[in-house]
Amino acid sequence: MKISSQRSEVVVIGGGISGICTALVAARQKCIVTLIEKESELGGKISSKYQHPIDIRHQIPQVYQRESGIMDELWNLLFRFNTEGTFVGQSRVLKDWLNEEELVTCYLDTEVESVEVEKGRIQSVLSKNRSSGNKIVFYGKFFVDCTGIGKVAELSGLRGEKGVNLNELQNGKGEEIYLSNQSTSCLVTIEQGDDAYSFSPPNWVDIKWEDNNLAAKVDLMKSLEKSLVGTHCITWQGPGKTNKMDSDCLALCAWDYLKNRSPMVKKFENFKLVSISSGTSNAEKFHPLGEILLSLEDLAGNKQFHDSVALGRGSIPKSFSNICSSRDSKQIPHPYEIPLRSLLPSDCKNLLLTGSSASATELSSRSLGCTAVSSQSAIAVGFTVAQAISQNRLPRTLAKDGYIEVIKNQLGRSNQLFSRHTLEDDDNLALSCRVNASSFISNWNDAKLKKVDEHVTDHCLLQFPVTSSVIDRIEIDILLVEKQELTIKIFEGTGFHNALPGYCLHSDEILVTEDCKCLSIEMNLEIKKTGWHYLEIQSSKNFSVPLFASGLVGYVLHSKRNQSISKKKYLSDFEPVVTKDPSPSHSPKIIVSPAPSVYEVSNIKNSYFRPNDLPQLWISKPSDFKYPEFVELEWEKTHDISQIEISFDSSFDFIYPEQPSPFKKKNFETLVKDYKLYYLDKNKKSVLLDEIFDNQLSFRSHVFDPVKAFGIELEILSTHGLDRAQVFQVRVYP
Repeated sequence: MKISSQRSEVVVIGGGISGICTALVAARQKCIVTLIEKESELGGKISSKYQHPIDIRHQIPQVYQRESGIMDELWNLLFRFNTEGTFVGQSRVLKDWLNEEELVTCYLDTEVESVEVEKGRIQSVLSKNRSSGNKIVFYGKFFVDCTGIGKVAELSGLRGEKGVNLNELQNGKGEEIYLSNQSTSCLVTIEQGDDAYSFSPPNWVDIKWEDNNLAAKVDLMKSLEKSLVGTHCITWQGPGKTNKMDSDCLALCAWDYLKNRSPMVKKFENFKLVSISSGTSNAEKFHPLGEILLSLEDLAGNKQFHDSVALGRGSIPKSFSNICSSRDSKQIPHPYEIPLRSLLPSDCKNLLLTGSSASATELSSRSLGCTAVSSQSAIAVGFTVAQAISQNRLPRTLAKDGYIEVIKNQLGRSNQLFSRHTLEDDDNLALSCRVNASSFISNWNDAKLKKVDEHVTDHCLLQFPVTSSVIDRIEIDILLVEKQELTIKIFEGTGFHNALPGYCLHSDEILVTEDCKCLSIEMNLEIKKTGWHYLEIQSSKNFSVPLFASGLVGYVLHSKRNQSISKKKYLSDFEPVVTKDPSPSHSPKIIVSPAPSVYEVSNIKNSYFRPNDLPQLWISKPSDFKYPEFVELEWEKTHDISQIEISFDSSFDFIYPEQPSPFKKKNFETLVKDYKLYYLDKNKKSVLLDEIFDNQLSFRSHVFDPVKAFGIELEILSTHGLDRAQVFQVRVYP
């Protein structure tokens, strides 16, 4: 048997989203990286073999919850290059994304078999190519466990635990605790035929679909609701008579139920089962012990860490079921912090952990393993390992005060959210400049409104920004066609980013006796804190709320949830109605007097590169871009500048669908497409620094030879579809 060797600075084991992000970030920091993946394609849980969702909508109450920074690059690639909207296309995009990095070498179909450890350091990992049988020894300075099951940590003989810890649910009286060792899933393909087909299961199918976990049964029904024809994921989490569930047994068990005993028997008469994938079992995870072991209490309890390097979002599990289902989880009202110390095993100096391989209890690791979360911890690990190499320091040293600030600064400069608090950027020269703009939207009258929809309801919630100390009047476009009595309530926002209705500031009963298109509410309401506020409207009869295209950021309709469909408990009885494609969300028209000051050009020099408790961006007036829209930044004296960073708007209310989808639009309409960048020389004459055409990225960094400048000018020539310019932040550095 042939044995070869490969040497690099960073060895990443696991080619899921966390492995890809780790390798990508480390390579961009000039590290030589090797990535090892046991499957023949990249993607891990979101590959065509496993088909887990890449993201889940409304898992936390914040409307603008999608990650910024490096993951923002991926959405554009999926829009443009996964034109077929499949998991195979998604895996191809991920591979192309990684292949763009020249310093990354990728080994697919290669599985780690053993790890050599000496004096608390990993010396090498031995892997075997599953196609050729050849073995490769990988040497490196640092190793990163992105396997999702802690495989490298376990093979290294590190301290930790395997399996579940029942103490995690010691306060969850009445909660389901599911500990079945039978956890298997497979993919089936269903087609429609010309005749009626009967089906009788063979004798070796010794399980009944009715004995399966409820969440698994509901997930299959939800998949079939979208389309009976096509590929469906079938999962078993229940009792079985064998130690290892066969995928054929599982698929035929479900097919037997659908064809012979389900409420859909008649519908399935002419359908046939045409393919069954190989089974994929949820392997038992090894949880290495780090300096911090993250628990459910840490995630749900708003705990903060001095070395927080990533923000996780999403719900937390309520049971030990291995079903990938939001119905088996509990919402938390805020993102949670992930400290660097939980990504470092306590007894290995050169191993780092990402996602569900981190130092965490079993249930906590499942939250950390969600795609949106594991990508964030991986990006932080990529910066950390690069910093460890450049400074010749141990990662555990970098987690200490005096060192962790460097990593946080790198994350912030990449538009990565690493904690619930913003880090002040003292090096940003834009903070001390004067700003001016060609135009900005000051109220709804400045926007070109086009009604595109009407939301019919008898109970809804309207979200809007408030920046004044008083509200004199609120006007709402609403269609009432008969006599109605409305109950209205105004709430100030509460919780993280004021994302939930809190204290009730005003309530009233309003009798409308004739047809009405605009409801005006007079008041003299004192406002104690700025940020999102909410107007609740309820009636015994239906009314309509008009929705307008290219909505202004921050004006959101929240529809009443249909609680009869799901027994899942939510933090709010309402869910935001937001965009499902790269176009801006449709907005209700809410005119607040005095008008909130939210889209001024001064926003571009704040510390925010995305919405939080206010929109936090500059929006120009509608334009055909015959003449460019622009922003100007000027100082009292010249400064030496060599780098300018710009954060454009990429519609943070958009969440990528759970199943890959084709999109006609190839990028966010809100994103600036063509622009020019100038600096003002010592004579205050404009000198062209750079010009960008067909920009595809929401974050652009321009690096150039130092120049002495009195100021800079950003000239916007076009967008990807929106008739106005939208920019979050401009940063300038020496």
